[in-house]
Order: sequence, then structure tokens, then C-alpha cells
Amino acid sequence: MIARGRAASNRPPAGLLPGARFRALTTALRRGAQLDRRRWRTWRQYWIRDPAIGALLFGLHHVTRALPVDWRSAIGSAGGVLFGRYLDHPGNARARRNYLRLSPTPVSEAEADAAMTRMWTGFGRLAAEWLIADRLWRAGRVEVVGLHHLAEARDAGRPHLMMGLHLANWEVFGMAMYELGFPGKYTYLPPPNRFLHRMFLRARKGWGKPLPPSFAGSREAWRTLVEERGALVIWVDDFIRGVGVTAPLFGRPALPRSNLSNIVRLTLASEAALLPFFVERLNRARFRLTILPEVQLARSGDSAADLAENTRRIDALITPIITARLEQWFLLPYLRLE
Repeated sequence: MIARGRAASNRPPAGLLPGARFRALTTALRRGAQLDRRRWRTWRQYWIRDPAIGALLFGLHHVTRALPVDWRSAIGSAGGVLFGRYLDHPGNARARRNYLRLSPTPVSEAEADAAMTRMWTGFGRLAAEWLIADRLWRAGRVEVVGLHHLAEARDAGRPHLMMGLHLANWEVFGMAMYELGFPGKYTYLPPPNRFLHRMFLRARKGWGKPLPPSFAGSREAWRTLVEERGALVIWVDDFIRGVGVTAPLFGRPALPRSNLSNIVRLTLASEAALLPFFVERLNRARFRLTILPEVQLARSGDSAADLAENTRRIDALITPIITARLEQWFLLPYLRLE
């Protein structure tokens, strides 16, 4: 039935001139070939590419997990430089342009090149450390600053929205919260490889419940703060496929639907304590997690004005944090300012 249906759909309509019938036939055949290629690419990725990559990453993870933390991190740093400087040419060029444009102090071309090497070194370390945050914490490689801001909100019975940034190795935040007794729900964009997705969820077991970037996830985020009076973690500098990096704004207009605007709406609706945090790499595989004081939002009663003003306040807060640590910002190669 499928073959007959396709044959019928590829048949040119009657009544056309021979030349028009020929063009209609070739167009139909071309569309059918394109559809077959898309199906083949989908099948190949799902059944061949993803399992192969998943098996490779699974094997590398378990083989290198027994290595000392510094060794595994160093292996990742070498791989990061190889990928960024010699393979990902568009990403490296874009990151370099962004670094020159956003650096808080003037930098030379040579300094920008050195910064790109340090950036890709850090990204490689991040990839190697992603699944061993538990080891980093147990080894005492994460210091926490400002935990009392979070404890005050919890002890007062207030819901709290933790607003994070994609700096250094942000995975250590979840492990720290789990070990310190502050579990919560967090937004999570699954990687396209289903095997890597399972590895991430296994590594984050016990940290809290992941919420997908969907309507159902948004509804549960709202219920977590408004009805359950619980804890929610959202990364404000999100990346939307087909749109790009949405925050910080760097002079661009704010999108009506992004993590930045959603954070403002959720905080105003729930009266939650909005607590920013970020992780920075101190040296090799050592980190500092900083939890900042609660952000005081404008509540004039005018929803549109409050959204605009609070978006401006949050953007003004996170921009200098990121520009002071551009080499550690994961989204620098993906930010499009042109």
C-alpha cells in the first residue's frame, strides 16, 4: 500500500504538455529522493552513529574514571585544544571575535589567541569532568561561598529560584546542593544522543528532578514554586536552537520567551527568593561556587513595565560576571552579535 501510494503521488497530473509533464515528474522524483535521504540519515544516526558514539564515550568514561582527577582533567584539556583550535574553526573564530569585542579591558591579537587556548583547555576539562562531579566534591575541590543566602530563604519557608550561569563546570553546583542538603528541580536540555543523556541522568541521580524544555516542564516549574513552595534551578544564559544565546543581552533586545523572561515571570508570580549563583575554575580541577544575595525585583503592578525593568536588572547583574570570565563561559563560541 505504501509503494502504491508513493507511485501515485509521484505521477504527474494529466493534461499537461509533454515538457511540463517531464518537469513535474523530475520534481516528484527529486522530492522522493530527498525524503529517502532524510529517512536514511535519521535511521543511520539513530541505529549506527548514536550507539557508536555512546559506546565510545561510555568506555572512555569508565576506563578513565579510575584515574586521578587531575589526570582525567588534563586529558580533557588536551582534547579541548585539539578540537577547538584545529577542528572547530567557525566556533573558534566566533569566540575570538566575541572575546575581542566583550573583553572589559583592551586586548591585543596575541592576547586573544592565548585566551582562546585557555578557553578550549577549560572546555576540554569540562567535558572530562562532567560525569565525575561526585569525585570533585569528595576530594574537597569545591569551595562554597554565600551558602547562608540559600539557607535563609529555606529556613524562612520561602520558595527559591536558583539562577545559574554556564561558567567553568556548573555541574559541581548540583552535586554541592545534593551533598549540602538542598535538593531541587532543575531545567535540563537533553543532548541529542540518547546514550549520553542516560549517562548524564545517572551521574545526576539524587540531585533532583530534571524538567524538560516543554510546556509540561514549564507547568511543573510553576507548580514547584507557587504550589509546592520548593526549589527550582534555571540557567539564565540559555541557548535556543535556531535562535542562539539569549542572555546576557549585550545591547540586543530581550526575547519575550527565554529563560531570562521566564525567570522574571516565575519569581514575580511565586514571591520566590531569586538567588543567582555561578561556578568559576580556580586552578585545574578546583572550583569556587558563589551564591549571591537575593535579587530585589520591581513590583509596581504594571506587568509589562515590571518585566522590562527586572529583565534590565538581571542583565546588568550577570553581564559583568560573564565578561570578567569570558574564557570560562561555555556559550562564547555560540554567541552571535553580528
